[in-house]
Amino acid sequence: MLVAPIVTIIARKSNPRVPMLIGVTLLAFGYISASFARRIWQLYLSQGVLIGLRVGFTYIPSIAIISQRFQKRRSLANGISAAGSGIGGLLFSFSTDLIIRNLSLAWAFRITAFVSCSMLFVATLLMKNRNEAVQPFQRGFDTNLLRRTDVMLLLAWTFIGMLGYIVLLYSLPDFARSIDLSDDQAAAINAFLNLDTAIGRPVISITSDRYGRFKSPAS
Repeated sequence: MLVAPIVTIIARKSNPRVPMLIGVTLLAFGYISASFARRIWQLYLSQGVLIGLRVGFTYIPSIAIISQRFQKRRSLANGISAAGSGIGGLLFSFSTDLIIRNLSLAWAFRITAFVSCSMLFVATLLMKNRNEAVQPFQRGFDTNLLRRTDVMLLLAWTFIGMLGYIVLLYSLPDFARSIDLSDDQAAAINAFLNLDTAIGRPVISITSDRYGRFKSPAS
């Protein structure tokens, strides 16, 4: 996410599709190069750096698109979109385990690259923003926001929440194996986590649309 200012500037000067297509390319290079890795530092550069950059280049330009198109039930629309990560994680949890056991880890990387890049490429081409009508204020890094208490509290909440979410999401299968559960059980546990995400996000979004995102002190 450190590339967010650069991505925002690229999207502002060209089109949101440009950084997203860069992200698709980074994803392909990241997974394919990871499939040939033989040393841990090679994974740091491929799966770590390249795929990490991909997240910033594809996620940042797309995050505001849905909100531009919904006035009512905006939170639900975003929740349904976010649930896609849970559904994808559910499918990949079982399929990746089967691919590794029946083919190899290298082919698991390559098949993941093909599926992910294909879907992202199609989504990027079909995406339509309303920047001309909305004319959003796009600045790479707005230091004035750092002087606002509500913004700093929101950033702190996001930072702490992501620490717990990311650690759980990516370490749960390994933890399951460390307590002598089978590979099938580890994959199932990870799948249930993603299934709960797919269900929980739209449910929370419905609540958000009904009762509001925040409650001001005056209310």
